[in-house]
Amino acid sequence: MEIFLSLFFKIIPLYVLIGIGYIGAKYFDIKRDSIAKVAIYFASPAIVFVGIQNADLSTNVIYFPIVFFLVSTFICLINLFFAQFLWKDSTKNLFAMASANGNLGYFGIPVCIVLLGEESLPTAVAATFGLIVFEYTVGYYVLARSNYTVRESLSKIFKLPAIYAFILGLLTNSFDLTVPAPISQTMDLMKGAYTPLGMMIIGLGLATVKLHHIDKKFISFSLLNKFIVWLGISLFLVFLDTNYFHVFNEMIHKVFVIESITPIAANTAAFASILNTHPEKASIAIFISTIVALVFIPLVLTSLSIF
Repeated sequence: MEIFLSLFFKIIPLYVLIGIGYIGAKYFDIKRDSIAKVAIYFASPAIVFVGIQNADLSTNVIYFPIVFFLVSTFICLINLFFAQFLWKDSTKNLFAMASANGNLGYFGIPVCIVLLGEESLPTAVAATFGLIVFEYTVGYYVLARSNYTVRESLSKIFKLPAIYAFILGLLTNSFDLTVPAPISQTMDLMKGAYTPLGMMIIGLGLATVKLHHIDKKFISFSLLNKFIVWLGISLFLVFLDTNYFHVFNEMIHKVFVIESITPIAANTAAFASILNTHPEKASIAIFISTIVALVFIPLVLTSLSIF
């Protein structure tokens, strides 16, 4: 119980930031889109660059994004098939993406840092990169396949600053290049803004959600996949790697388990809004999954004795 409470209270500040975002939207007319642009185009590239530049590539952390991309794609496509028996409208597309898309960036990275320390940042960033690729390829295409082609969906990848930050971080790391002090200091400052902005975005989105938007079936199946199915797959893969393959180290195993039980990604609501694919359902499911994660993550990690 002591360990559970310790982890529980370490995560609480993240929810305070969500509350600040909610208050900002309700009483100060702060717009979610403006904050989201700052996070996506400035803070996100900074934390990706810093994380990859400082990564120890000998730990095979560079292969970790591939694992997350493949697992996300598998869950998304399997759920798209089964969802056709549950919904006849575009809810099935939203469900497929939501169940496969975790909030690794705004939630997973800060939780890993809080629970595992700064040394977990490169690994957490690597996993996030895998999800970014999923979001803007398979995930986005599944959500928008009636309106966009595969080529149009893939082209959106190259508009993400985080993609180029990842490449630059990898080059500076691989060739041991020195980053000029002003740039390095700026990146560190922007990195510090990433978590507050990301968690506030969730709160800003919640300010527009109404109770009648709740879809119990959608929420139930989304939570089942996001927490139980993801956890089962991550533990199975960690078991295989620990006992047979020996590809990844213990830090990657821990990050994998933590990142597998993050809430539904906040970007899911943004994509749903842009494509007019039940954005209200997405927003309320994200909120409920974020609340569930407050208890579920400490409970799982305590039960698994991961620390």
